[in-house]
Amino acid sequence: MSYTITTVADTLSRINKDLYIPGIQRPYVWTKDQVIRLFDSLMRKYPIGTLLLWDLPTKSRADWEVYRFVENFWQGDIHNDRVEIPHDAPCTLVLDGQQRLTSLLIGLKGTYTIRKKHKRRSNADAWDEMALHIDLAHAPESDDEVDEHDNPLAEHYRFAFFDVTKRPNNDQGELWFEVSFIFGTRNETELEQLATSWIVNNTKLNDEQKKIA
Repeated sequence: MSYTITTVADTLSRINKDLYIPGIQRPYVWTKDQVIRLFDSLMRKYPIGTLLLWDLPTKSRADWEVYRFVENFWQGDIHNDRVEIPHDAPCTLVLDGQQRLTSLLIGLKGTYTIRKKHKRRSNADAWDEMALHIDLAHAPESDDEVDEHDNPLAEHYRFAFFDVTKRPNNDQGELWFEVSFIFGTRNETELEQLATSWIVNNTKLNDEQKKIA
């Protein structure tokens, strides 16, 4: 068994191209809060565990059902789409780490859709499709008084999911930035320019909040 160090960006770029889920895996089950805690851990540079991958041998292709990762998750939809891998195409299966990878994919590139309370599934307005945001004006140091021994899941960064059709108001000193914008830029310089424009154009932030952002 060999170990390889890689980045989130490189791993996500492989998903549904040569990185897939075997049929033995359970469906995606993480809640929005679990997704948020994962991203909070990443921002705090905490380890988020290793992935167990297996390069599926060509001779074994017929023995395995292979499925795509979910990028746009719908609550209650437990079925991943099956995919047929060409005989000569590379195929790596995720044996451990599907929940974390799917959560990263949803947060950085996709959406999380839930059914509104007391709404029938068949109603067109019964669903909220949401994208992950981070509040750039929130100082993580403000959570330092939290005793992590009593509350190990305390979040130091402020993440939240918002309806994709309704941009957050940012009228209470927040600066909500859609996390998927990270993958919409070509490099760190372009991302920094985008974030800076958000900060400059938000006239409701005071100088201290702009400094934090």
